Amino acid sequence: MSEPYALEPEPTPPSLWGRTVVCESLDDSIGALAADLLHQAMACVNAFGSFHLGVSGDPMLEPVYRRLMYDPPLRSLPWAKTHLWLVDEVAGEEPTRFGVVDELLAMHSGVPRSQVHRIRPDVTDPAGSYQRELQDVLEWRERGHDRLDMIVLALADAEPNLALTGLRSDAQPLVAQDAGRIAMTPRLVNASRLIGIFAPGVDCRTRLLDLQKDAASPWRSIRPTGGSLHWYLDREACVLAQDA
Repeated sequence: MSEPYALEPEPTPPSLWGRTVVCESLDDSIGALAADLLHQAMACVNAFGSFHLGVSGDPMLEPVYRRLMYDPPLRSLPWAKTHLWLVDEVAGEEPTRFGVVDELLAMHSGVPRSQVHRIRPDVTDPAGSYQRELQDVLEWRERGHDRLDMIVLALADAEPNLALTGLRSDAQPLVAQDAGRIAMTPRLVNASRLIGIFAPGVDCRTRLLDLQKDAASPWRSIRPTGGSLHWYLDREACVLAQDA
């Protein structure tokens, strides 16, 4: 006679705005984000001839970037037609956010170096310089399509690695320098076609619980104006629904 075993209950996702993608494990949540990134890249290259991807150099996203490099199905991502943009940089931080993205993605993916766009904290006006570069590159697209195609963020802190999250969105520039950080603002991020927020694990469970209770959380400044928002969670991140 077989021994009885307990069935784990289905994970209940937290109440979030946008679409919540709940996976069984951390590995599955990495795969879900990577698969959406591949699909978005293919669709945008087919429609516009290029794919503009904004990425964070947060260490929490390193497993996602590694998966993009070693998983054979994901290697079909059209890197040669991809522009890689950095979400934020912190002056004096080592390793730099760009260094993380460059080492894990840019150097091994096949993105042409002219299509790897870094924030340079050492220039006179780093935020203004980066904003002008964004505008100069994106203006080659048809009006209305001159925006980023996907932004990848991580729920690694109590607030996103963006600038001016407390300022009304329509009053923001696209890039700003804010307390030592040079970063995209919610105005630019919210205009993206797809925003993916990576939020698996026990630590994110706590942050998600705080986010549900805090109507003034800086994360609430992320609200797409013409695109979609996806949250990528695993089972461990969803236990909070029983604890709330």
